[in-house]
Amino acid sequence: VDGEIVPTSLASHTIITSNSKQNKSLLTSSDLPHSFSIWNPNINSRISINQTVTSENTPQLECIRQTSFSNLRSKFYGLLKELGANKKANEVFESWMYRMKMERKDDLKEQDSLLFEVDSVMDEELADYIKGFNIDVPSINKFSKKLEDITNEHAKNFRKRVKSAPTSFRQAKATKMENGFWMIRYGKRSVKISAAHFEKMNCMYELNTNKKSKSNEFINALFGCILRYETFQGGGFQAAVHG
Repeated sequence: VDGEIVPTSLASHTIITSNSKQNKSLLTSSDLPHSFSIWNPNINSRISINQTVTSENTPQLECIRQTSFSNLRSKFYGLLKELGANKKANEVFESWMYRMKMERKDDLKEQDSLLFEVDSVMDEELADYIKGFNIDVPSINKFSKKLEDITNEHAKNFRKRVKSAPTSFRQAKATKMENGFWMIRYGKRSVKISAAHFEKMNCMYELNTNKKSKSNEFINALFGCILRYETFQGGGFQAAVHG
């Protein structure tokens, strides 16, 4: 399709694999595009190639996940506002979700990494945050029950949506723009990434999967990765993303 650019493959370069102690060679700056000024390939090249992209990260599923997760976030802040603790701060929801996941990490193998059922939603940090608004205990308990119901409802609805969604063979498409960015589209959704970051992710994907970057799998995985950042509404790519 005119305007759609496939990233240049790095397959011709010598790369390190974790499965062989012979013929190991570091990538050098001469092997890489000039836009690789944002990283040192010799630091990041020793990566296991035993990783695989799973169906959990398909563009279709990530779009469904983002919609469900955004709805849960809105409900969370709606309950806080109803309670009178209406100083909205994005990190309140993010940190709460992270703590919920860490507390249940051994029990979430059969559930989604972001939308999962819980048996308790109130922990010490969230309780302390709410108490800072001089909210009484009965009101906090009522809030806790509503939040638990909403969290579990969203997890169940997400699973239903995923199960009922028709199989999509649509691929994400990457287009290089004139302003130094790549635009990656999937249906009506689109995300952007700088050319330097695109090239870095391109190389990291090849090193990590032993697949050529011209494959649809790379563009699909990159779309899902960027969309996950947008799902958390973070301030930049320097942050770590839960899940």
